[in-house]
Amino acid sequence: MAEYPTMTTPERLAAIQRHLTAGGKVMVVTYTKGTIYTKKHLSLFSSTKTDLFVQRGKRKECLNLTPIRFSR
Repeated sequence: MAEYPTMTTPERLAAIQRHLTAGGKVMVVTYTKGTIYTKKHLSLFSSTKTDLFVQRGKRKECLNLTPIRFSR
């Protein structure tokens, strides 16, 4: 069985930023809700060396184990 290559956190953030900049949409799906982000939400995404975050209100939500879907 082939293993899929894993992306580092900075690579995931860069992929999200590239997709949003190109006019795409990013959907973040948690247990309770799904949120669609567009180009105007680009500044809400951030990361450290090991963690990926999205700003939700005054808090930052960790996206390490959260599915992220890309669409046009």
